[in-house]
Amino acid sequence: MIRKLKHLAAGKSPFRRLLRLVLAQKLIFSALILTAVASNLIVLLGPRLIGQAIDQMTGPGQVFWTRLHRLVVLLVILFLSGSVSQWFLHLITTLLAARTVRELREKAYKRISSLAIKDIDKHSHGDLMSRLTHDMDMIMDGLLSGLSHAFTGLITLVGSFIFMLLLNPWITLFVVALTPLSFKLAGYIARNSRQKFREQSETAGELNGLAEEAIENMPLIQVFQAQDSIIGKYRAINRKLYHSGQKAQFYSSMTNPVTRVINHTAYVSVAILASLLVIAGRLTVGLLASFLLYTNQFARPINDITNLATQLQSAIASAKRVFDIIDLPEEPDEEHLPRLNVDRGEIEFTSVYFSYNPGRPLIENLNLKISSGQMVAI
Repeated sequence: MIRKLKHLAAGKSPFRRLLRLVLAQKLIFSALILTAVASNLIVLLGPRLIGQAIDQMTGPGQVFWTRLHRLVVLLVILFLSGSVSQWFLHLITTLLAARTVRELREKAYKRISSLAIKDIDKHSHGDLMSRLTHDMDMIMDGLLSGLSHAFTGLITLVGSFIFMLLLNPWITLFVVALTPLSFKLAGYIARNSRQKFREQSETAGELNGLAEEAIENMPLIQVFQAQDSIIGKYRAINRKLYHSGQKAQFYSSMTNPVTRVINHTAYVSVAILASLLVIAGRLTVGLLASFLLYTNQFARPINDITNLATQLQSAIASAKRVFDIIDLPEEPDEEHLPRLNVDRGEIEFTSVYFSYNPGRPLIENLNLKISSGQMVAI
């Protein structure tokens, strides 16, 4: 499984690069997989034991108490073990997500500290701060939700399918036939919402940049009475953020209701078909209860994954903004340049040209002579 994930992580997309950082924590990641498998296997045994417990009560006064007590005790032990394993799973997931974001934050900060001035000037200070704080928080939330639900959901999906197949293959095939439709619709909506989440993250960075610069330069703004102009710009960006956020939430919120309709349709259909088999004597009431519980468990990961669409899309959009900073080239090494020897403390510039961007000249043909002890501002 880890080998397949490493193959998936090959590439330059934000999701794959995040996955590579997660896979780099080999020990914690292995513990996450083992804990997810153990906790979900415990949960998957529950419906089968509940069905067997129901079958021990065959009618009025016809209860096999010895077997029923044994099954009830086993269920209590099972659910307590499941709760403890779920707690461990959450603990490991938090540790893995926190270490991944810590490494990503260190890489981003290290790259910012070594960027050329022209690259720093292309971004407002507030936008850079937003990438190190707000975007990192979005990645953390996405990893916390995504890591735990992705593995537990996959195991629950496969385990529920196997248990249902053992109970009744034909009804199982009917349930599984509707599953691709849920994933297809969820994928379609997710693709359309991805761009909106990217716009939301970029606009949030723009808004933070304007707010930070305005607060830092408030005395200057007040001297020139530019408050109305700054408030107007802030209101325009804030309105843009509101609309992009609303559209992103609207698209992502469509996923869960659509998949729930499909899953509820499957659940009701299974209930009717299984009840007919009980009436015909081909299925016990306990097996009917087990099958319905497994059907519900089979649908839950699909609903959970679609519920996570909002956080995952937001996390991927934020990761792209962080990786855009990490991918900027570092300032060239100046060790190969000749060393400056200062004798008398006099400085002279002759025909100096300078610009951050080659296409936009900033200083042209500067001639300046500074004597020792003078202070000159350019």
